[in-house]
Order: sequence, then C-alpha cells, then structure tokens
Amino acid sequence: MVNLLKIRFFLKKKIVENLNIVSSPDSTKDSLRIMMLHDTPKKDHSIYFNQIRFLKKNGWKFLDPKKFISKRKKNIKFKGRNLIITFDDGLKSNKIFANKLESKFGIKSIFFVPYEFVKMKNKKDIKEFCSEKLKLNKKNYNKLNLTLKDLKYLINKGHVVGSHTLSHPNLKKVMNQNKLYNEIKGSKKLLSKSLKTKINTFAFTYGTLNDISKKSLKISLKSYDLVFTGIRGDNLNNNKILFRDEINSKYSLDMCSSFLNGCTDFVYKYSRKKLLQMCN
Repeated sequence: MVNLLKIRFFLKKKIVENLNIVSSPDSTKDSLRIMMLHDTPKKDHSIYFNQIRFLKKNGWKFLDPKKFISKRKKNIKFKGRNLIITFDDGLKSNKIFANKLESKFGIKSIFFVPYEFVKMKNKKDIKEFCSEKLKLNKKNYNKLNLTLKDLKYLINKGHVVGSHTLSHPNLKKVMNQNKLYNEIKGSKKLLSKSLKTKINTFAFTYGTLNDISKKSLKISLKSYDLVFTGIRGDNLNNNKILFRDEINSKYSLDMCSSFLNGCTDFVYKYSRKKLLQMCN
C-alpha cells in the first residue's frame, strides 16, 4: 500500500515548486509567522536583504525574539503583521549574516543548534556531519560550524539560542528511549551548562510530520517552553507548538510574500491538525 504521508509530501513539494501566486497583503489582518533559514552564504546576502526590505515595505514587523518568547509564554495576543527570523543547524554563515541583518535593520534572531556539531573541531567530522545530516556540500569545511564562543557572542548581542538536538537525527526514527531523551533533554542540559544560560526553545530536525513522533513531541513539550516545527502556518492561536515558513534565496519576492500571507497554508492543514492532536 502506498504511504499516504509520502503522497501528501510529494504533492506539497510540487505545489511549492510551481507556486506562482501574487497575493495582496491585508494590513488589517493580525498574523504571526516565523521564518526558517538554513545556510546563508555571502553570495546570497543581497537577495535576503531585498526580501527583508520587501516584507517591511508590505507591513511586516520583525519582533525581538526575547520579547516574543516572553509574550508567548504569557499567552499575550499579537497585533499586526509580525515576523520572527530563525536559523537552523549551527552554521557559521548564520552568524555572519545575522550581524549584517542587525546592523542594517536592527533585527535579532533565534539560532537552533545541534550540540555535537557546534563542539566539533575536526574537519573530517564536520564534513561528514554536513554531508550526512545536513545534506550540505561545501568546497571548504574549515570553520564552517558555529562554536560555543560564537553562541556566547550571539547571546550577548541579544539573540536567542535554542536546541536542535544533540546529533541532528530524525527523531521519529529514534526507537531507543534513552537516546530520544538525550537528543531532546540532554541537548538542553549540555547547552545550558556550556553557555551558562537557560535554553527554553527547541526546533525539530527536518520538522515535517514525517519527522515527529508522538513520543518525541511530548518529551519536547515537557522540556521546553516553545517547540518549533518546519510545517508552514500562522501562530496567532496555538501556544507552545509553533509553525515555520522556510525561506531561501531561490524564492522571488512575490513567492516570499505568498508564503507569509498564507497562500499555501491549505496544503499543510492536515499536518498542522494532526500535530496539534498529537499534543493531547
């Protein structure tokens, strides 16, 4: 029997690849969206800056992550069109880009990092991790990952650091109970101790419904104040579970706007509904 989840994933991928929707923003509609970025190489910075300018021009306000987390924990409603920027995977390119982003626009971000990756120093280990876990191929793997020193710098600058597991596995495929706890709770403990700060946010690796089990979801909800996924959607009404919109340098300005205006949210309705049911 064909796996229905695989069919849904295929259809979503095709819709996203062929998206050609230009949507007019409704400035009167309240919204809370979270942008998810991965590698941000220097060659793509101007593209991302144009996206940011375009979004700001169309009424989007970028929230300070600390204030956002505080308001969300208190269940305070958000008014207007709000955006948060997050980075996944612990790549050095994110720090470089975030520094420019703050300098140009005053925007601060959330960085989700796999603990074992930011501790790596051996070039061979870094290359293997990037290739096998992050599906990222680079010409040079020297100093590719963020270090604990980098993370402390980012925290001092007002950014937020969250956990992205220990070793970046697909948590739905982790059957060993102890390993699952270590990946989710253990990463929090190690990051908190190493950075001398509380780690209260967590992002699922890969982040689709295919990558999240009910057990891993419940462990993460008990361990963190906020849990982030990679499923597209708005976050005005849900509390601890958060949806995110992946944005990359290949997306046109209209495509970015369409995603954030919710034009493809219907495609992910089943995933959001199923995930929220799993929380009960």
